[in-house]
Amino acid sequence: MLKPLPKSTPPDKLLLGHINGVHGVQGALKVFSQTRDRGDILRYPRWHLLQQGQWLEHRLQRGQVQGKRVIAWLSDVGQRDQAEALVGAEVWIARSDLPPPAPGEYYWADLIGCRVVNDAGVELGEVQEMIETGANDVMSLHSEQGGQLVPWAYGSIVTAVDVNERVITVAWDDERDAPDDA
Repeated sequence: MLKPLPKSTPPDKLLLGHINGVHGVQGALKVFSQTRDRGDILRYPRWHLLQQGQWLEHRLQRGQVQGKRVIAWLSDVGQRDQAEALVGAEVWIARSDLPPPAPGEYYWADLIGCRVVNDAGVELGEVQEMIETGANDVMSLHSEQGGQLVPWAYGSIVTAVDVNERVITVAWDDERDAPDDA
């Protein structure tokens, strides 16, 4: 079913990857997955593809991880030319298809755009992106005073999260106000 392109990211969907090629002659797709474990994109049976401003809903028939790539077969794509027509499409899922996060865990998409304040009530900025670093994930904040990085250490640095109010509270000083050591 085709729907017009939304003006911004739809609040009821999450971007999980994009189709970047075809595999074989029977309509299989090469998919670049943005999920933490690349194969996790295959957990979701309903894919909403956004291509050239149009929404197309497809059902995932099956899929597999082959080395560094994900190969997927959609139920209504059975030939190579049909698959080639989907190259470049973004793969989205309905937010309602996600399991609820465990207590103290959050989907990164829910943190983007949240205001970050410290325990003293000083506003540090807005979360622009989350960065996976290996040791701790990091919030990249932006404000009128510039940007800064704050580790995502829930319980020690991140002391409270209110996704509904879009506010994250941290035990963190505003590093931009610190005097330079000369």
